[in-house]
Amino acid sequence: MIDKATGADRGMVSAEWALTAPIFILMVLACIAAVVHMNAASLTSNAAREVARSYAVGANETEAEEIAYEVAGKQAEVEITQDGRYVRATVTKPVVGALKFLKMDVSSTQVMLMEPGAR
Repeated sequence: MIDKATGADRGMVSAEWALTAPIFILMVLACIAAVVHMNAASLTSNAAREVARSYAVGANETEAEEIAYEVAGKQAEVEITQDGRYVRATVTKPVVGALKFLKMDVSSTQVMLMEPGAR
């Protein structure tokens, strides 16, 4: 039993907070990192789709790459390959923000059927 007159439990809340605060901060940082990663994944997916679509309807490689840079940013890397009737566009982008120190890349690939008469 705690003696209320002497305050034997004094400082207990501070000790509990000191133990749980780092865990709370790490969880918040992990959530922010997940949002940043999802944003980069969305950007690369959209860019790859737009590159594949534009190339499939007749744009040249340089024009298609410019579209990727507009959607995903100038730091994106673009690879376009044509295999018979299909075009494959891969866009790779380094993750920035909270995950930058991990030097991770996010990559997305989209495949489209070439339009008749496009090439």
